[in-house]
Amino acid sequence: MNSKGNNEEAWQALLDSLNDKLQLGLLDHLRRAKSYHLESSILYIVPSNQSDYSYLTQASNLEPLRIFAEDVISGVSKVEIKSCE
Repeated sequence: MNSKGNNEEAWQALLDSLNDKLQLGLLDHLRRAKSYHLESSILYIVPSNQSDYSYLTQASNLEPLRIFAEDVISGVSKVEIKSCE
């Protein structure tokens, strides 16, 4: 299995939660993510392309993503989307 980050179990739990709650837009964009990294209380995500970056950085998508991440991944209180360039 190809790892995209430093905590594959937590990442998969987040994807599963989004799937269970039918958050398919967020799920599709996160499945395509180039990588992610959990550091302290921050989940960093690097999208695979500029279109995904634009989608994930919209407040209407970023805030729910933060809430889901906070709920599923212990200790996470912030989500940052990094540039894919």
